[in-house]
Amino acid sequence: MVKLMVSGYTDGGILGLPGKTGGKGIEVFSFEPENGALRLLSQNGGSENPSFLACTPQGVLAVCEQVGTCFLDGYRWTEGGRRLEKGAGVAVPGTAMCHVTVWPGGKYASVSNYMTGDLAVIELADGWRPARIAEHRQHTGVGYDQAFRQEGPHIHSTLVSPGGAWLLAADLGLDRIFVYRIDPKTGRLTDGDTQLRVPEGEGPRHMAFSPDGRFLYLVTEMGSRVFAFAWKETEGRASFLQALPLLPEDFAGANLAADIHLSWDGRFLYASNRGADDIVAFAREQDSGRLRRIARHRLDGAGPRSFCLDPKGRFFAAACQGSGELLVYAMGEGGVPGRLLARAAVPQVSFCTTIL
Repeated sequence: MVKLMVSGYTDGGILGLPGKTGGKGIEVFSFEPENGALRLLSQNGGSENPSFLACTPQGVLAVCEQVGTCFLDGYRWTEGGRRLEKGAGVAVPGTAMCHVTVWPGGKYASVSNYMTGDLAVIELADGWRPARIAEHRQHTGVGYDQAFRQEGPHIHSTLVSPGGAWLLAADLGLDRIFVYRIDPKTGRLTDGDTQLRVPEGEGPRHMAFSPDGRFLYLVTEMGSRVFAFAWKETEGRASFLQALPLLPEDFAGANLAADIHLSWDGRFLYASNRGADDIVAFAREQDSGRLRRIARHRLDGAGPRSFCLDPKGRFFAAACQGSGELLVYAMGEGGVPGRLLARAAVPQVSFCTTIL
């Protein structure tokens, strides 16, 4: 048995899908890969718009994505990991907090505020309780497409480098990945010597490192592409390898790329499209880091904002915000997504993850 945790928007308004019913907050499911049985274990509505979560061994951190002041909420597991109990939360300057990542060691977490284009580092107590703001950084400037979504900075995610020395911040509004040096004792950041730039109008969204830490991968929301870079940890630098489209040449509709993940063994990479409503699978050359597309898997739902992979490679799950459901698929031979195993209605769902 594997547990799946999902979350999403609770207000159903400006931050979710207008006119849709709000979600229940954070929900925990049990899933049986052998027979596809998906069962709800618990619900917790203690946070407003928990659009993104991060797990620690002791609990869960939930962002509260709001137009006003945002909070990072902490939850601890109870009943043997079946339920979550809300604890302390920290108010963070900025608007529309959309992402949180826990740093190695569990002492700090970094959060991204989309609308105001700033990030904060939060000190954690007991591995799950937000205690205080240790650092705050405000991005400035304007991007390429000022008429659409690049009128200013919009930080969409952060990621700690494999060696723990650097914090990478993907700024959709400025078409850059900012690289900060980390002080692991204080959580403070120092500007790095370089910023990783992508072509104008791409809109960097989410990132992932290869298991060996030698390569960095980026999905761009507006450009609907996956970028591959070679990463040098000692210098905090990345060098471009390739960029591959996520859409077929004959695709004519609107699309926003969303999430990106690598398989546990690093052999495959996956990215999601909202509009084309599919998961695109790539085979990865582990020595060179280069990618080759192997499959385009159309989903049975709309708007896969988030997806997650079974660490054992048996299945993947997609949080389809557009259709308001969690979909679970078998993972077929050679890293190619397979048949639908289970589905559950989850209004305004925006995030999903596996819990071992």
